[in-house]
Amino acid sequence: MNFGREVARQTSCYTYVIEDEDPALASLNVFQLANKGDLALLENLVKKNPEALTERDETGATPLHHAAAGGYITLIQFITALVDPEEINSCDDQGNVPLHCAVEKNKAESCRALLDLGADPNILNVALLAPLHLAVSLKHNNLVELLLSYSNTDSNLQGDLGNTPTILACSINNCDALTMLLKHGAKLCKQNKLGHFPIHAAAFAGAKKALEVILDIGEELGHQRYMHINYLDKSRSSPLHLAVRGGNIDAIYFCITNGAKIDQQQGSVVPARGEGGEQFVPGNDKSTPLHLACTQGAFEVVKMMLSSYGPVEDVINLTDGAHQTPLHRATIFDHTELAEYLISLVNMVQGADINCTDYKGNSPLLLATSCGAWKTVSLLLSKGASVNVKDTCGCSFLHLAILQPKGLKNIPEEVLQHNNVKALLSCEDNEGCTPLHYACRLGIHDSVKNMLGLSGKDGLTYKSKDKKSALHFAAQ
Repeated sequence: MNFGREVARQTSCYTYVIEDEDPALASLNVFQLANKGDLALLENLVKKNPEALTERDETGATPLHHAAAGGYITLIQFITALVDPEEINSCDDQGNVPLHCAVEKNKAESCRALLDLGADPNILNVALLAPLHLAVSLKHNNLVELLLSYSNTDSNLQGDLGNTPTILACSINNCDALTMLLKHGAKLCKQNKLGHFPIHAAAFAGAKKALEVILDIGEELGHQRYMHINYLDKSRSSPLHLAVRGGNIDAIYFCITNGAKIDQQQGSVVPARGEGGEQFVPGNDKSTPLHLACTQGAFEVVKMMLSSYGPVEDVINLTDGAHQTPLHRATIFDHTELAEYLISLVNMVQGADINCTDYKGNSPLLLATSCGAWKTVSLLLSKGASVNVKDTCGCSFLHLAILQPKGLKNIPEEVLQHNNVKALLSCEDNEGCTPLHYACRLGIHDSVKNMLGLSGKDGLTYKSKDKKSALHFAAQ
């Protein structure tokens, strides 16, 4: 049977069976030839079927994609001379053009040949990456320089999440690429969709060297160092906010030593209605970098911030949108060592208050209790925190303790024996309920037994505003 010139389709690729007298051409695949860079065999194949150059493999790639990825300049020139001009920018299934493939494989000569032949360097693939984004991300900085040398390359092109190549370079600390971009006109004032400037991306990534480059070149371009390190994004977060979230101590230290404000509050601003000026959008937490560090329990970071600030009294009682101080934030996740440090500062500052309350009426002690931060609870009690503070629902320290797993078992017996704590047994919330009411409603037998042992049967005589005693609650 003669198979000469028969064409068979295999996985969307054409396989050509040529005359049997030429063993070298026994079975040829256009993509295999493009991958190998064999121009002579490819020319022979194309003579027999010119349409082979526009065929696509299982990923949607053309022979030109394969030639570009292999770095075969002669094949690139041969193919582009025969196909339609738009094929140089044809996309595979992932939206990659041949120039993407050349960048990914770090084939500089392929990139140059494609660009010289008119390839568009600003096409975004499915991942919203242009060849320049890709070169920066892969740290193929020789290609970054090459792409930027062509005037039609957009150095400020926004990709995924609106990230420019400059923001990408900052996020991976690619300082060589960053320097090239800035020298070729990339903008430091271009924000992504999150509202981040390049300096925010560098701070969050802990990219200290990138931060240095940004500030140094920024100064050359007229951006004052102190102003630049305190740029705000759309949520009014500074680079220091982002550095604290990222957790890199070197980046945090760099921001602070270059003048970052530790008391800058987050939160968007809008024009105030009916009057001039601006106001915070309701619901924003107005956290400072100091609040964020205290929430994380970043003890060394907090010490670094406070030592750089000057008068501690100006910041130790600074409140966020929930009217919580740094001490409140430290108690939430039971950061005992940090809480003790903050308490020592509070005790040193005239007018500072260990019992200051947030917008729900929670003192640090009440907040620690409601969060089950029992080590911090013990610490606060040992430092003289008042047990008489009530939240906006009228709940005392004991009410909140009852609501936690294990109830009063979380509190040392010697604490329960204090007279001021015993007095809380008869303390009523806004509904007239005592801690005993709470324990009976929840069926916490040990806590009921413990409270009756402390108060005797007197605890059973108290009734809520709907005239129910603790026994009524127990029976429900």
